Amino acid sequence: MPRIAVVAGVLLLAAVVSGCVPDPPPPTGDTTPPVLTGDGDLALDADDPTGVVATFSVTAVDDEDGAIPVTCSPPSGSLFPVGVTAVSCTASDAAGNVGSLEFTVTVAAPPGAVTVDAGGRHSCALLDDGTVRCWGRNAAGQLGDGTTAASTSPVTVDGLVDVTAVSAGGEHSCAIAAASVWCWGDNAIGQLGDGTTLTSAVPVQVAGISTAVRVDAGLRHTCAVLADGTARCWGDNSLGQLGNGTTTSSSTPVAVTGLTNATTISVGYLHTCAVRTSGLISRVARCWGYNGYGQLGDGTTTNSTVPVAVSGLTTSFVSPSRVTTGDLHSCALLDDGSVRCWGYNGAGQLGDGTTVGSITPVSVLSLTDATRISSMYRHTCATLLSGGVRCWGESAFGELGDGTTSSSPVPVAALGVSTATEVSAGDRHSCAVTAGGGVSCWGRNVFGQLGTGSTTDSASPVAVTGIP
Repeated sequence: MPRIAVVAGVLLLAAVVSGCVPDPPPPTGDTTPPVLTGDGDLALDADDPTGVVATFSVTAVDDEDGAIPVTCSPPSGSLFPVGVTAVSCTASDAAGNVGSLEFTVTVAAPPGAVTVDAGGRHSCALLDDGTVRCWGRNAAGQLGDGTTAASTSPVTVDGLVDVTAVSAGGEHSCAIAAASVWCWGDNAIGQLGDGTTLTSAVPVQVAGISTAVRVDAGLRHTCAVLADGTARCWGDNSLGQLGNGTTTSSSTPVAVTGLTNATTISVGYLHTCAVRTSGLISRVARCWGYNGYGQLGDGTTTNSTVPVAVSGLTTSFVSPSRVTTGDLHSCALLDDGSVRCWGYNGAGQLGDGTTVGSITPVSVLSLTDATRISSMYRHTCATLLSGGVRCWGESAFGELGDGTTSSSPVPVAALGVSTATEVSAGDRHSCAVTAGGGVSCWGRNVFGQLGTGSTTDSASPVAVTGIP
């Protein structure tokens, strides 16, 4: 036995000296890659235009090693931008086999604004998905979210879908959905139109209206234009602002006397105005209610419980296409792009370069290409063909948007707004819809009516959070 060991030792030494090495171990036979499984393609809705943080789960199992780590690019928990992003995941086992899995994360852009309406101390926007969001003061439930808590950023109005129009009034709001009118908020004098005087923090249906095409909420009354061109109003009627020939308030809609072929309507504090077609191509304006400062535009200061004609707006060349009402003044947009206003002018809200009131329409200076107009309280704003916004009148809180708190009897530019498609003047604040569905607001913000997430006033436009 010792001799055999020696021989073996010699042989082994010879093998080493000669440079020979043993063969590598035979392969294990594991050529199967790990199997990865996950959630599949993801579709998400963004609440912010920057995108959404997406989380997902991907696991890997190997025949030999069991569960093994997975690497994904981009990883779960990343911010995924609006659009389609490809995700690639891999896992390697101990034998070097690699498994993979690919899927997509599709992020839909948040809904953008179609229109915006600035109310008393709150604002509402209609989004392109047919929902409504409101922000600001909510003591009477005018935000429509089922609470009475103010919000400095937009909240969704409960239960409203497929909305086509929205309006923010003094302390109530209204919208059109499926040709019916829905209102919410203060109802002390029947301005919600549901036959009661019960305040509601969620939308209630206005009685007897099923063909609405326009709606406008004022201080404490509301009006709608129907598909047949007639109009209905409800709420406060102490000065004849419902237009039915009486001064009796109504918690259900009443017909406006003698108004036919109406195309638009605007509800102010204590008066109402509308545009109606007259003949094949011309249009005329009619107003009714309180007229103490000539805001009905008929050349008198006499109140009227039925519509009266506004003097001098319609000629053989131009006629009014829109009309808007403030607290004690009114304005009309003519189809040549000019604007005329009438009524109280203490803050220059008629835009004629003076502070002298007028009981008939006067021309707003330097406006020749206006496309939209809006008035409330003591200022007025207009959008231009260029996408800019001009405002005039009172600016105690910066509601003209020119960076100052100085009132102006002539139009001034809202700073930084160059792509506006809609504008709305509220009670000491203003808002505009800009390209891409964004909303900017400016002016007073004590209740968060600018929608910035704060209560800081701004004399220049600031973006509303979360839209789009």
